[in-house]
Amino acid sequence: MHKQKVKDIADQLLEKIERLELATNRGIKFSEDPQLQHCSGKIITPEQCHWTLKDCALFKKWVTECFESFELTVVPSSHDLER
Repeated sequence: MHKQKVKDIADQLLEKIERLELATNRGIKFSEDPQLQHCSGKIITPEQCHWTLKDCALFKKWVTECFESFELTVVPSSHDLER
């Protein structure tokens, strides 16, 4: 497979992971908002959000490791999730 095509795939995967991280961070903020705690809809718990963030960090690591074998420079998002 052509290197640029492989890099594009890696970038797309990392972008999807970053979108999940952003949504999860919004979930954490919503769960901390006292006005939203009484909503009738389902709200994900802060614990579930933190688990998801840890999963995202692991997925980024795996994507980076897998695509390094193609000698590509794959840089995960600038989000620092190791809090």
